[in-house]
Amino acid sequence: MSRQNYLNIKWDADKLHITGEEVAEELGKTKPRIALGSGGAKVGETGETSIDITSGQLQAGEEKVVAERVREILSQKREPKSTSMEAPVANLTGRWDVQVKFFSSTSMHNFTIQQDGNWISGSHKGDFSVRDMEGSLSGKAIKLRSVDRAPGDHITFIFSGEVTAENMSGSIFMGEYRTATFTAVKQKEKKERRPFMIPSGPPLAT
Repeated sequence: MSRQNYLNIKWDADKLHITGEEVAEELGKTKPRIALGSGGAKVGETGETSIDITSGQLQAGEEKVVAERVREILSQKREPKSTSMEAPVANLTGRWDVQVKFFSSTSMHNFTIQQDGNWISGSHKGDFSVRDMEGSLSGKAIKLRSVDRAPGDHITFIFSGEVTAENMSGSIFMGEYRTATFTAVKQKEKKERRPFMIPSGPPLAT
């Protein structure tokens, strides 16, 4: 198997006011379309960020097109982005039942959410795995992200939508796996609380 070469370009998002994700998004949606990998600081964040350019699919002369497009975007002057966030409309801490409508099927997922001000952490239980989830809530606008990893592949779920205290809905961006939609309802049932005994020694039979 041949080994593909790739170029990793890094920069400080604080200075250029654009992240690797935003560069990849712009190049993927404007002509000529170019598919890139991205890493580091996410949209709306700061710090070191990057893009990855893989040469395996390039035809002769296309490297010049890619280089010019990347140079053009990174050399543009931009104003610093506002990092202020609105106060969250609700505390979403708890468990949520999530209905996901894919292109050709519907599935039930679950969120377990811990909220600290505008910031969210927790877990996302999908069809085959439970993975860590992170996100934010600004006003009623929610953003969540989880990555379902498997040997040799991974699927990133990026949830974007609006919330109330007990409901949320919106879209899910999954890259090459197309866009899905979701609706979620907060679980209201409280688990039964009851005391239990700690054994005082080893069992009578082994």
